Order: sequence, then structure tokens, then C-alpha cells
Amino acid sequence: MAELSALRSVAGHFGFEIIHHPIQGPDDIAGAVAASKAVGVEALYVSGEPLLLQQHGARAAVRHGVGKATVGTYPEWGRAGLLMSYSPICSTTFAAPASSAKILGGEKPGDLPIEQGEQVRSGGNVKTAKTSLALACPPTLLTLAMT
Repeated sequence: MAELSALRSVAGHFGFEIIHHPIQGPDDIAGAVAASKAVGVEALYVSGEPLLLQQHGARAAVRHGVGKATVGTYPEWGRAGLLMSYSPICSTTFAAPASSAKILGGEKPGDLPIEQGEQVRSGGNVKTAKTSLALACPPTLLTLAMT
């Protein structure tokens, strides 16, 4: 719910409205996408919910969300077919030696502060852009992506 709260807090600044469709797993994505399409959404965001960590969530969103921009939080999801992903680089977020040492020293993980990743990775899927949205990627963008 923290993710949803954060999304809602920034959506208004950019002129977006968040329509939330709760899901319990990848099998619920088809219904959520259908409900979203029924109210005329322009883009779909697949939550970073850990139960969707496997690529099944991304593949289901792409399969049922044809014609809609699809965005998610895991880089693997871009390779699975989402239009784009944006996420912290895990090695800079989860591999904090100081936190690990504190846990090994007996501190409860829930008592430690949440650490924000300092680096992010974004990615896009050219095939999805072309086939699902009929978008052409400019050569300059493709050149930047390869650097």
C-alpha cells in the first residue's frame, strides 16, 4: 500500500489519476486490465508487489494490455515485454553491508531505516513499442540506449 500511496501523491502533480485494481497474483491481471480498459485508461502500471516478481506479471499485462503503454518496476519485465521499466539497481539498495552487519549483530530488520537506492535503471522494449503501440523509436534514442 505504500507504493500506491506514493503513486497517488505524485499523480496529481503530473495530471494523472490512479485507478487501482487489487490483484492477488498473475491470474488476476487479465481482469484488472479489462476493468482498466473499460474505464478508458491510457497506460498500465504493474506494481512492484513481490508476488508479481516473476515475469508472469509482465507477460500477462502485455498480453492483455495490447494498445496500452505498460510500465513496471523490474528490469526483467522490460525483457518480458513491458514497454518500459524503472527501478533501483538492487546491488546499491539491498547489498548494504552496514545493515547486514546490524542484523547479524541482533537488530531486528523492522527496526532498521528503509534505505533508498541511489542509482536507478530504466529500460524500454523496442519490439513492444512497435507491435503493441505502433511507435517508432528514433535512431538517436536507440544510440543512447546502447551506450
